[in-house]
Amino acid sequence: MKIDLNPLRELESQGIISIQQHSTLPLLIHNYTQRCQWERAWNEVTLQCRGLITDLSGHIVCRPFPKFFNLGEHLEPESKLPPINWRQDFYVSEKMDGSLGIVYPTPDGLRLATRGSFVSDQAIRGTAMLHRLGLREMRQEHTYLFEIIYPENRIVLHYGDTEALVLLDVVNNETGHGLPRSELELEARILGC
Repeated sequence: MKIDLNPLRELESQGIISIQQHSTLPLLIHNYTQRCQWERAWNEVTLQCRGLITDLSGHIVCRPFPKFFNLGEHLEPESKLPPINWRQDFYVSEKMDGSLGIVYPTPDGLRLATRGSFVSDQAIRGTAMLHRLGLREMRQEHTYLFEIIYPENRIVLHYGDTEALVLLDVVNNETGHGLPRSELELEARILGC
């Protein structure tokens, strides 16, 4: 799937999103900014810029989760966002408290990026953890998403000495849909995480 990078470049010039290019690969990572959050500049484009990785032509390489909101956070009458459909099937799981790790391919194997960086401390530590996990290949046209947890990356919860990658989902790059719960659980068991 390919997206038009021109609207993203325009949003970047306005300070609504940031775009960083990988230091050695023809990859871009797109991330919403604090200005986007403060100004509530949410639309179909900015919602997807939560670590979206494309090549230089706009082909989606990795599609992480879109921006999520706290309960009641975007329900103002003027909101341009679709309402939450509480009648859809869903499941509730524990929210792990670390950093989102987005698996992306390189010529040297799989690596992890975080929401806005290919080289953050969490991405570097997560990549080392990923290599120990032994994930060598991914489902075609899918993005593996992990929570990166280790003692120095405490956000709110303290996990003690725990160092872990928690598989959150495997997302289809074209549709943005995750695997069915049973397939995700099987994938996690295969990976041992």
